[in-house]
This record gives sequence, C-alpha cells and structure tokens, in this order.
Amino acid sequence: MMSRVGERIYRNAVQQGWKLRSTEMSVEGESEIDKYETSQNVIKAEVLKAIEKLKTGKAEGTDNIPAEMLKIFKGTALDEIVLLCQQMYSEGKWPEDFVKSVMVPLKKKSVAKKYEDHRTITLISHASKVMLKILTRRLENKLTAEIEQDQFGFIKGCGTGEAIAVMRILAEQSIEHGQELYVSFVVFEKAFNRVNRVLK
Repeated sequence: MMSRVGERIYRNAVQQGWKLRSTEMSVEGESEIDKYETSQNVIKAEVLKAIEKLKTGKAEGTDNIPAEMLKIFKGTALDEIVLLCQQMYSEGKWPEDFVKSVMVPLKKKSVAKKYEDHRTITLISHASKVMLKILTRRLENKLTAEIEQDQFGFIKGCGTGEAIAVMRILAEQSIEHGQELYVSFVVFEKAFNRVNRVLK
C-alpha cells in the first residue's frame, strides 16, 4: 500500500516515462485504415499496409513465396490477396497451407545436446502473415483502452526500456523527497521450457 505522496510520485514517474517514450515515437495522422478499423470486412488499404510492414530478407514458409514478391504485387494479384483476406475474415477459415509451418531448431549453445539447449523458430507463409498483421492491428486498436497504464512488455512502445526509465525516475524522486523505495525483482522461468512438446 502506497502513501499519497508515494502514489503521486509513482503517477508522476509513469507520466514522465510516457513523455520520454512519446517524444521518440513518430505520430501518424488518421489514415483510411483508422476509419475502417471497426469495419466488418478487410479493406485494400489494410492489406497494402500489412504487406508494406512485412520484413524483407526472411526465409519463406511452406509456400516458398518471399515477402519481396508480395511487395511487388499490383493489379489482379493484389486484388486476389485482398479477396482472400476478406474471405478468411468473413468465414473465419484459413486455407490449409496457411496453417502449415516449419519448425527449425536452433542451438542456444555451441555444444547443445539437450532439448533445453535449443530454441525453435517457426517459418510460416508470408501470405498468412499479411492476415495476421491485419488481425493484430485491429486487436491492438480495440485493446489499447483496456490495458492498464502501468503495463510493461507485450505492448508496442512500452517495453522494458520504459519500465527501467520509470524505475529510475521513481528512485530519483524518492531520494529527492527522502522516502524509502522498495523494489522486488521476480525471475520467472521461460514459459517455452515448460511446454510439453512430446509428439504422439
């Protein structure tokens, strides 16, 4: 339980942390996509934005189509992708090759022998990433109002860097006001190592 001064210091620190972060971020004006984010159907502008955001130079998924190819699509090819995304969104069904992926194990250590010494990357088709980016953007826009102000991690623009900045500001202000500050660090074992991956 924090005192009133402690709560004021905490709120002030969070606000200062957000101010620091907001000066680093570029602000986008309302676009055609923002107007249709609550639309019942996927629009061409959303598909174009998702394709534009695809990273280049990445390995292809099971369809062997690189992101660079999607980025040069125009006309009928682009219309087909838009139509496919609209169909997937309205029916709630994904094409079979969109749900297939290739898991590639990578060694964490050079002498990796145990399962725990590896991590995996999953290669999925770039075409399915387009739809995933559209869904992610829509979910982020809807959930932003629901997320607590002091949530750090798993949120764009509010990672551990911001948490460290808030912690530093809290420490500086507690010293300035002559108050004690208690910090608790909890280390959780990675969830990845807890998943049962035995295939039958």
